[in-house]
Amino acid sequence: MIKILAIAIIGCSNYNYNILEAKKQHEDIKVLKIKYQRRMDVLRGRISLTTPITLTAGKVIIKTSLNHTIAAQDLKKRLPLKLSACRSSNGYTCMTACGVFDPTETQSGWKNGDISIAGGRLHIFFDGEAASKKHWGMMVIAHLDETALEQVRALPELIQLKIELETV
Repeated sequence: MIKILAIAIIGCSNYNYNILEAKKQHEDIKVLKIKYQRRMDVLRGRISLTTPITLTAGKVIIKTSLNHTIAAQDLKKRLPLKLSACRSSNGYTCMTACGVFDPTETQSGWKNGDISIAGGRLHIFFDGEAASKKHWGMMVIAHLDETALEQVRALPELIQLKIELETV
C-alpha cells in the first residue's frame, strides 16, 4: 500500500511539473509571437523604427535617432539626461545608470558614429572602428551621420552632455 501511494505522489508531481513546463513553453511562444509581430509592424511601417533625440554639448546641438532595441527604448524612458563625458582615443564616455537590454541585440565592435550603452556607460564612438571587433557585447542604440560625427570630433576633452527627446 505504501509503495502504491509513493508512486501516485511521484506521478502527480511529474504531472504538475509537466504542466508548469508546458505553461512556460506557451509563454515563450507568446513572447516570440510578440517579437515577430513587432518586427513585421516595423517592416510594414506601422510603427516607427526610430525615436528622434538631440545631444547638446555647450552650443553644439547634434540630432540623431534612437533605434528600436530594448536598450534604446529603456534609455528613452530616462530622458532628459545630463551627463559628464570624457574624451578617450576613440570617443566619449559617460557614466549612466545600468538599464535593461536584450543580449540577442548585442554585437561585436562598433562603427564610427555609433552610440552604445553597456555596463553603466554610454559611449559615443568617433574612431577605432577597424580595431573594435575584439570588443563583444556592444549594445548600439543610435548612430550619428558623418556631419554629426565631425561635430563630435571637434568637441573639447570634457563636456557636459544633455540628451533629450527632440521637440517637433
